[in-house]
Amino acid sequence: MKVRSWLGRGIQMPAASTPAARSPWWLAARLAGAALLIGYLLLALDWSDRVTLGTDARTIDARLSPGDFLVRTAPDGSMLLEETTGGTFVVPEAWRATPPPGVSFHPGIVSTLSAADPRTLAAAGVLVLFIPIVQALRWWRLLRARGFPLGYRRVLRLHWIGSFFNNFVFGMLGGDAARVWLVHRAAPGRLGDAAISVLVDRLLGLIALLLVGSLAGIAMTASHDRGFAVPMRCMLALLAIGAICCCSRAARRFSGIDWLVGWLGRWSRARAAIDGLAAYNHRRGALATGLALSLLGHALLLGACIGAGRAFGIAAPVSDLLLPLSIAFLAGSVPIGLFGVGATEVAAVVLLADLASTNQVVGMMLTVRIAAVAASLPGGWFLARGAQPESAANPAQVT
Repeated sequence: MKVRSWLGRGIQMPAASTPAARSPWWLAARLAGAALLIGYLLLALDWSDRVTLGTDARTIDARLSPGDFLVRTAPDGSMLLEETTGGTFVVPEAWRATPPPGVSFHPGIVSTLSAADPRTLAAAGVLVLFIPIVQALRWWRLLRARGFPLGYRRVLRLHWIGSFFNNFVFGMLGGDAARVWLVHRAAPGRLGDAAISVLVDRLLGLIALLLVGSLAGIAMTASHDRGFAVPMRCMLALLAIGAICCCSRAARRFSGIDWLVGWLGRWSRARAAIDGLAAYNHRRGALATGLALSLLGHALLLGACIGAGRAFGIAAPVSDLLLPLSIAFLAGSVPIGLFGVGATEVAAVVLLADLASTNQVVGMMLTVRIAAVAASLPGGWFLARGAQPESAANPAQVT
């Protein structure tokens, strides 16, 4: 497949090769999944301002009766309730900030977005812009550990192109496949090693996210624990066991991992993948650096989310937000929908239901998604220039 026309000269990219990638039914299923998830969000949003009045509403004003009422904005800017017992009631402006007992004010989506603090939103967006730089550094460290003669600036460009594919190119060629192919173009004959580097890059990101979520689940306050503490302790134990097996041959032999690897190694493709993964086991410094960079990347992402949430009025403790957000981003990696659109937002809405309104959560996640799309735009610029990585036969020419 050649990406050209609106992208400029174009870069030669591989056509999708797996049956699932070639099947229009798979694409249709993902489109349907995205439509269902986005439809759920559209139904869950509060489009108009509402006021909920409790049973003691008449003690505030005789015209008020219990119920859930839409708020209409008058030409002079005042808020009106028109479905009360005694006719129109002008909602005091103070109710927005501190409603009286028995009264709940629910801002609509327009009010929620307009009330957000722009400086805090801008700060959250800036944090997201640094994430591709950290992720590219992690990938470059992994490539360097396997002897790929690619400089950091080149790897950053390739990572940006992969991010652009994830966010903009409609089709089955994902950003990871684009990264593998572009590295293969830079270092011919090492397609398998390029694929393993991207796989390990993704695994380190997943392990770091699980680690953050596990620690956050233990740190959650008792009022919002919801039984997360025990599963998260189990997750931490599994991560610790995995680290021990990675570092100890005796642990691998005792746990049966060596036997499983030997059994899978009877197939040539599995053997090639196992050999590629095993090569990284002898480069633990690169893995440790990659894990540390993954933690930094997730700290930037979660920090941006929490900052955006503060801008929209989410005042829950950070310890209560980290685990739901970690699970939401894990949900976004599941191949339902397209590019994770909808899955992350729906998971966040469900998991944060007792900490924030749907409008606040959607505003928070929308801010981060827009910033992530903006962070991938340099990849489109490099792609439009047709900036193919040259052959890396001469390492001195690769920058």
